[in-house]
Amino acid sequence: MASVLSKVARSVVANHSDEFTILTKDGLRLTRDKMTVQRDYRVDGNKRVLNQPQVRQSLQRIFGELQNAGVIT
Repeated sequence: MASVLSKVARSVVANHSDEFTILTKDGLRLTRDKMTVQRDYRVDGNKRVLNQPQVRQSLQRIFGELQNAGVIT
């Protein structure tokens, strides 16, 4: 656990600005001016085309998760 906290602390210090940074357990990084969201998901496709309904469904699910968490309204 200590190594995880050390890694998070180093990351925050390395990306330090004069403003605050909030890093959630889900990997959401919030500052006064910016929100960074990282979510991994897989969709069917090949080298040229993705399955558009799966992409839309995944993005809508992520949007819903952010709304439920109170991050966006």
